[in-house]
Amino acid sequence: MRETATVLKRVAAIEEERLTLALRRMNGAMIRSDVADTILDATIALEVLLSDGDSQAVGYKLRLRAGALVKLIEPEGAVAVSAAIKQIYDARSRIVHGA
Repeated sequence: MRETATVLKRVAAIEEERLTLALRRMNGAMIRSDVADTILDATIALEVLLSDGDSQAVGYKLRLRAGALVKLIEPEGAVAVSAAIKQIYDARSRIVHGA
């Protein structure tokens, strides 16, 4: 709990608009009762944090960047995270495109 409190204090002190938006979207994702809304909020948060603003191959970029970040901490988890991001982003695409 102390470690979590420390991290939250550090995050709260950051005055970066992108981080604020991502945190707001992740918070929204956690309280949604509708799964589709949860997926949309979570993927928007990921896009804000990991994308470069270019709309080309967003899902692919998210998978690569999330995998690379995980690899820094836990190398054996990078492939699993990349696969999970692909599944989530595929679900997001189906929701957005009405499938």
